[in-house]
Amino acid sequence: MIPLKYILIIFLSSITLGCFTGPNDDLDNPYDPNSPAFVPLFENVTSSLSQSDKRIIVRWEDKSSFEDGFIIEKRYSRSGNFFPIDTTSANIFNDLNPLLSVDLQYRVSSFILKNNKPDKRFTLNDESIFNFGEITELFAFAHRDSIFVRWFSDTLYDSEVTLEYKEASSTNWTNIVSINDTEKVFYLVGLDFSVSGSYDFRVTLYLENYKGELEAFDQKVFQYN
Repeated sequence: MIPLKYILIIFLSSITLGCFTGPNDDLDNPYDPNSPAFVPLFENVTSSLSQSDKRIIVRWEDKSSFEDGFIIEKRYSRSGNFFPIDTTSANIFNDLNPLLSVDLQYRVSSFILKNNKPDKRFTLNDESIFNFGEITELFAFAHRDSIFVRWFSDTLYDSEVTLEYKEASSTNWTNIVSINDTEKVFYLVGLDFSVSGSYDFRVTLYLENYKGELEAFDQKVFQYN
């Protein structure tokens, strides 16, 4: 029979050894900052458009205190490849002069430095769908012998606005005017059309994308009769 005091000593020693198992052991512990398997976690990556200037703000919630920073990447289509644009130690990033596309998407990866190089450990895609603004109101009305088309918009991101029309019985749209003065939120165009006719008027907002091409991001139609 082993004396009780020796049993207690053995038991307590095993507890002590268990408590000190950690960074210097060979265990792969994803919660141990000194382990090769450590994963600095974060969550809730979101992107939003600034309402005061052409700037995109990327935010996320940091769940770890041990990463060395974050890698910010983006892509211009949901099927394209991500490419890095910057690194940061904060949990917010401002893309101050972003090249745009309707399907723009960001990605954030946490990293730790390994041999003075960022070693990616955890990655989350931002699933935000950008709302670049919209035509808030569109209507047409007769005044004396002319028809006037009037619309309002609430966007900073339109590089061009087009106004088209077609007769109600037609399927072919004809461009009336393309407007590059996009600082306005209100437009009024007078047309020498028959006030007794039936027409469809279509307004489209475009942004200039990363290729220098125009991409439509909002469109509305008004039926005049």
